Amino acid sequence: MQPFARDSAFGSDLMGLESSVDQVFVFSRAVLAAITISALVSGCDKPAAQPAGGSMPPPEVTAVTVQPHDVPVIFEHVGQTAGVREVEVRPRVSGILERWNYREGAAVRAGDSMFTIDPAPFRAAVARAVGVRRVTPTRPAAARAAGDRRSGRAGRRRRAPGAA
Repeated sequence: MQPFARDSAFGSDLMGLESSVDQVFVFSRAVLAAITISALVSGCDKPAAQPAGGSMPPPEVTAVTVQPHDVPVIFEHVGQTAGVREVEVRPRVSGILERWNYREGAAVRAGDSMFTIDPAPFRAAVARAVGVRRVTPTRPAAARAAGDRRSGRAGRRRRAPGAA
């Protein structure tokens, strides 16, 4: 028995498929031919009425009188610039920048303020230092008194050196 023979069921299915593809191909060629013929026939109308004399009328033309005058000459060149001095800017303190106090590309002199930093952390540090300072003057006196008690000098007057 031969595989894929025309007598088998599989072979007859292929034959049916080939015949339907052939039918679609023939139909599409007929439609394409009909469209082409209708396009050619539609272009065969009577020519439009030509003006007297048999030729096209002359086109309308406008004329301008040319006069010499001065035109500004503008030159545009591509270039690259570099600063006279390259300066590295380092902060003395850390913080969040609130404002830039300079314009980009503007000249900046030594000592000019370039940025404004958020003052809140610095105010808090000053307030803390003031609070510590208020407590600090009492600490040395308390330490002296504790030292005097330990050494047995409590209640005695201190004498200046060289005094009898």
